[in-house]
Amino acid sequence: MKNIYFLPILIGSFFLLLSLAVHSQNNIDEIKFLLKDGKYVRAETLTNKSIEENLNDPELLFYKGIIETNMGKNNQAIDTFRDLTERFPTLPEPFNNLAVLYAEKGQYDLAKKILEQAIKTNPSYLTAHINLGDIFTKMASEAYNNALEIDKSNNIAITKLSMI
Repeated sequence: MKNIYFLPILIGSFFLLLSLAVHSQNNIDEIKFLLKDGKYVRAETLTNKSIEENLNDPELLFYKGIIETNMGKNNQAIDTFRDLTERFPTLPEPFNNLAVLYAEKGQYDLAKKILEQAIKTNPSYLTAHINLGDIFTKMASEAYNNALEIDKSNNIAITKLSMI
């Protein structure tokens, strides 16, 4: 007879989980809308509230990082994306966004390693390949500029730098 009592509880739990999933998706849709409209403070508030309700939703955490980036809270965004890469290492997008933030700080070697991890996670992730190319371009530009500091008239360095 005890099994009979479990059935309504399980059904109730299923509907509760389904209700939470629908609520979470509604919040994500609203967060996307707020982001598109540039309403970052409202998006941040809704995102933080939604994360409190569902601590392990990688999509909500990802939007948290995007909002922090858009609000100029780059150090917080780095922490958020780093946390995402550690907790959800199969998702390439947090690696990519983390690398972009490090590149903006001029930390190209670290950004390169992180982008390589994104590509390792998903070899067909086009954005990471493009961003990795940008990193290599920036690193090459710095190397040619360093060469020109040694010899300002070096035609090889001038030509290669102009090609970049």
